[in-house]
Amino acid sequence: FLAALNNDGLSVVDLQDKKEVAFFEWDSPYGTNATTPLYHNGQIFVSSGYNIGCVMLSFDGNELAKVWESKDMRNHMNSCILRNGYLYGFDGNSHIRRTVTLNCISWSDGQLQWAERGLGCGALSATPDHLLICSDLGELVLAKTSPKEFDELGRVKVMDEQCWTVPVLCNGLVYCRGAEGTLACVDVRPESQP
Repeated sequence: FLAALNNDGLSVVDLQDKKEVAFFEWDSPYGTNATTPLYHNGQIFVSSGYNIGCVMLSFDGNELAKVWESKDMRNHMNSCILRNGYLYGFDGNSHIRRTVTLNCISWSDGQLQWAERGLGCGALSATPDHLLICSDLGELVLAKTSPKEFDELGRVKVMDEQCWTVPVLCNGLVYCRGAEGTLACVDVRPESQP
């Protein structure tokens, strides 16, 4: 099966016969459902900005059914990260960055665990133990992957432009790209640290 979010909702397609088997209406007021659905253990998570929020759906192979819905995760353009039963992502819209928070919610029930201000509407990726965050002001932030609290381990300014692209970790190097095309590379290998 393939789960795809379009401007009308979530569509689940059988890849063998190329037919839609299930659909869940999930409207966006500006026709911009821009995130990627997340699938885990028979459930699909969907999130949208513009104060829409998020929803967890169960999928039994034939039908989608709502498990829970919340306004505590409203991804504008970048999808959440799932780690050990918790979702990490940016809640809010880029055009009102001062109100955007990096949030952690529970996969099982959508309950907010914590919210952190000051990163704007950025992007993130993760290792098993850490969040790699690009703030929308060009800072690379390293934090522990923890549902208990936002635990920042370090921060470095890597560019002087807007940064909405997901940071990429490859062979101990973190690559960050800005809106104007600037590429920054940060060496995070232990042997490279003083």
